[in-house]
Amino acid sequence: MVTMPVGYEHAHRVNGLSTEELADLLGQETFDYCGGEFVAAMTGRLPELVEAAEDVYARLMEAHRADNSLAFEEAHVLSAAYAQLGAGPLADPQAVRRMWTQPLKFRNVGEVDLGRALWHVPAEKRYGLRRLYGDLTSESKALALANYEDSAWVAHLGSRLGVPRNSPKKWVSDVAGAVRRRVR
Repeated sequence: MVTMPVGYEHAHRVNGLSTEELADLLGQETFDYCGGEFVAAMTGRLPELVEAAEDVYARLMEAHRADNSLAFEEAHVLSAAYAQLGAGPLADPQAVRRMWTQPLKFRNVGEVDLGRALWHVPAEKRYGLRRLYGDLTSESKALALANYEDSAWVAHLGSRLGVPRNSPKKWVSDVAGAVRRRVR
């Protein structure tokens, strides 16, 4: 089992809680915040991870009942569960990278990212991944995509997900989608 630490200092608060505070609350050694989207484990170890996550979640809910100002989220639960199981960081972090791709916000993508084995694009959940899903569920588009050479497929993914840059069309679509969500 491996983790993908975000790189925050242990005292850095994410959604109301630092891993320093979380470790103290759970009686664990301080550990890294790993985010909640990335899980890499042999299938035989997944039951252990589920059990550890359920344990951490139950203890955090108990603490929350005693103090409803305690805020935590799935990444806190998973980070603590990974630590309980002794999971270490990914050996070759160059193969995968957490990439921020949104217009008008922090961006950290570039040409080098086109060659990575795995793109972790959390900001694209509401944007590019939705468009990509539409591509793959449209019979005519999916058929065309199935015939793409690797380089064409990477280019298509990049255009949908903003790697290595956002196209004007993606930029307008993302900003318009964010505005629509805020108006609702």
